[in-house]
Amino acid sequence: MKPINKKKIVLIAFFSIFVLEMVGIFVLIEDLRKGKEEILLQKNNLKLWERKFESAKKFKIFFHKNSQQLQSILNTFLDPQEPIEFIKFLEEEAEKFNLSFKIKSSQISSLKKTKKDKKSKKEKWPTMNFDIAVEGDFPDILKFLERVEKGKYLTKIKNLTLTKKEKKQKEENFKEGEIKGNILIEVVCQKEK
Repeated sequence: MKPINKKKIVLIAFFSIFVLEMVGIFVLIEDLRKGKEEILLQKNNLKLWERKFESAKKFKIFFHKNSQQLQSILNTFLDPQEPIEFIKFLEEEAEKFNLSFKIKSSQISSLKKTKKDKKSKKEKWPTMNFDIAVEGDFPDILKFLERVEKGKYLTKIKNLTLTKKEKKQKEENFKEGEIKGNILIEVVCQKEK
């Protein structure tokens, strides 16, 4: 074995230190690159949150400016838990046209989706159906229906059956030409909260 030369030892030590420094510099550069990416990501997130915050402020201002209009829009939807206001509306309109009026039944439509509905991206609104019996003059019934459709609620006449009223023996206030009818009215309801 040859004795190890001091120059070789110094050279190997210098080379080892150089390699370690290069590895350290490479690691430091990689950490700086990752840090830069993290800073850019945080900067983008901050801009996104600033835009969301501005959007929320604009919505709040819009909501305060238009709260009455928004409330009137919400009032066009029937509250299925309390349909009393709609029933009063129907009774008042029937009374205006001297119609005999009776609600035979009411029911909330189910929102079960069929296969066809699942494919559709349109969201369905719940509805409530009212089956109503009316008696009166034909033009008055038509005016009543028109008022119901043009009223403040979102309604649709789903079915209308009219027949000429026949006099029964015990009926005292029978008027000739009077019509009796069954009307099925569908009203759009508020969605459950």
